Amino acid sequence: MQECTTIEKPFEVFNPLTRRATTGIAGEGFLVCSIDNMPSQIPVEASNYFGDRLMPYIDSFLASDATEPFECYKASPVIKNAVIASNGRLTPRFQYIDTLRRQNEARGHKVLILGAGFVVPSIVGYLIRDPNTSVTVVSNLVSDLEYIKKYFPRASVAKVDEVAEDECLGKLISRHDLVVIMTPWKFHTKVINACIAHKKNFLTASYCSPELRKLETAIENAGIIGVMEMGLDPGIDHMLAMECFDEVYRRGGKVISYKSYTGGLPAPEFADNPLRYKFSWSPEAAMSTVLNSALYLEDGKRKEIAAGGDLMDAAQRMNDLIGFNLESYPNRDSISYKDVYKLKDCETVIRGTIRYKGFAKVVRALINLGFMDTKEHPKLAPGAPSLTWHEVTCTILGIDPTSSTKTAADAIRAKLNTSEEVVQDILKLEILSDKVAELKGSPFATISQHFADIMAYGPNERDLIVMSHQIGIEWPDKRRELRVVRLVVYGEAGKGKAGLAMSRTVGIPAAIAARMILDGKIQRKGYVLPLTSDIYEPILEELKNEGIQATEVTVPL
Repeated sequence: MQECTTIEKPFEVFNPLTRRATTGIAGEGFLVCSIDNMPSQIPVEASNYFGDRLMPYIDSFLASDATEPFECYKASPVIKNAVIASNGRLTPRFQYIDTLRRQNEARGHKVLILGAGFVVPSIVGYLIRDPNTSVTVVSNLVSDLEYIKKYFPRASVAKVDEVAEDECLGKLISRHDLVVIMTPWKFHTKVINACIAHKKNFLTASYCSPELRKLETAIENAGIIGVMEMGLDPGIDHMLAMECFDEVYRRGGKVISYKSYTGGLPAPEFADNPLRYKFSWSPEAAMSTVLNSALYLEDGKRKEIAAGGDLMDAAQRMNDLIGFNLESYPNRDSISYKDVYKLKDCETVIRGTIRYKGFAKVVRALINLGFMDTKEHPKLAPGAPSLTWHEVTCTILGIDPTSSTKTAADAIRAKLNTSEEVVQDILKLEILSDKVAELKGSPFATISQHFADIMAYGPNERDLIVMSHQIGIEWPDKRRELRVVRLVVYGEAGKGKAGLAMSRTVGIPAAIAARMILDGKIQRKGYVLPLTSDIYEPILEELKNEGIQATEVTVPL
């Protein structure tokens, strides 16, 4: 028990396997009633009783001196035997507390989290609810570590200048039971190789890329568990989809179409810039996805969108969640999921990204102007002579940097040849301002840094995640229906990183899976993805307890 039950809610069920207590009488475990009758419930009687029994000892209290050694404290045995700590140390009668603490630490689990970005606070907060779990967070960013220490004092933090330092990384991993990898993807191979060398289980929210797939045999031979794709997208999207697919297959049905869209957005009241978007993570990483290619299946036809920005031309108004005024565009290789999900009867397989309507037009304009060019530009190199944003824009447009604001704006109009609404959106991005730009080497990296400065979440702003699965089903009697599975989660303003919906929906699934590994509920060796019921069922159930729950509607076709 973490606390007493109450008159209003007298019972809890404690499950020793999960070490979790739930209010009420339902569920597996031990039924516990531990109501504490607080003195405030009978204030007059309690005051009289405690007052009468305390008065004989008041003189001893007044004569005490906390600066003296405990051995010199002259008081009645009743008072002296009740002192738990003195001068920063446990008194002899209570030394056993320290022994119990050490025993708990020895029995407990040790988790190493590499990275301290926006997702990590949600992971730490969940894991340290168990007093027998210790968490160490490692990062090269002092500000992120200070945030963790401020809000989660039970967690340990360590600054490491570079995760790629082999010796330091190996020592850190060897001292822990589980490694949660929340670093940039470029470090994943090195970290996983270190986990293999030290035979330590690991977990990440990232995609299991072809490069990482090459390590699968080594992971299995090491006898360790590697949970991958355990976040929001990928993660919750897999689990909600597989939950539906498995139910359809059990009932003898077929899945004939599958469309899945996910997006992290500012809440509508804070979508107040031309992109209708804000950044809770690396703008460069977030914006680079618009330059990807895409491959998908629609009505039995294989369709491909070239890299370089053509995705923005493919954006369409969302036909679901219409109250949000959304648009979507395909994301990466959707066709591969026909095999991943075993969708042998599917003629449409599309996975996509959600944005507010208008995002794609503005990004397409940025691409056409040259701001999304990833090639290095000598005048934008770090250390080059400083430039204002007006000068940066003129440089990218290829016009005289001393041109007037009107001349530069007219050059933008001429190059875009689009609606004045889009032109005004571009100009509102402050690209003709006198603000000094932080040069990052390429137009793309430089504009991404600019977006980080002007489109970050404010301290009292909240975000939103939206997910929509649209699944076409055919039943044995030839009836067809469209099942729509929706997940909408709002962040909590004023709670920093831990309050972000994106942090919670990525971090909490990862933390739940981490707890399952520590508790021995995931035993499979090698890579483990959340595609089977033994993984997705308990995680989706626990997500409901955390306030993350999808809804379903079914429409006949």
